[in-house]
Amino acid sequence: MYNPQDMALEMITNMNIPKIVLSLLGLSLLTGCAEPKPIVMKEATLKIHNLTSDKISKVTYKRCDSADENVVFENIRIGQVVEKPMSVNCADFYAYDRKGKVVGKQVSVEMPPSLQWKITNLAH
Repeated sequence: MYNPQDMALEMITNMNIPKIVLSLLGLSLLTGCAEPKPIVMKEATLKIHNLTSDKISKVTYKRCDSADENVVFENIRIGQVVEKPMSVNCADFYAYDRKGKVVGKQVSVEMPPSLQWKITNLAH
């Protein structure tokens, strides 16, 4: 009668040990070379709600490291909500009325996360 431990020992000794070692080595190399999933960042959005008593003629932004001003939105009606994806890390945002006066600003905004900005008459 065979003891299970003796049978296992006999099987291991009868196997080709180098083949087992090479197989395990190959398997470990394959798993080690697998590419990790890339981190997918959610795209930030700028959402503006015009709660003033007048139309906002334009909303602009400047990257924190730049002096160039870029128009994001134009002619936002009273009560209108507008939204746009933004691909900036840090920016200053400005809202202008029809006369070119700044009626609202957000400075050094870190994005993402997204910015939801309610512009009111109290902003100026």
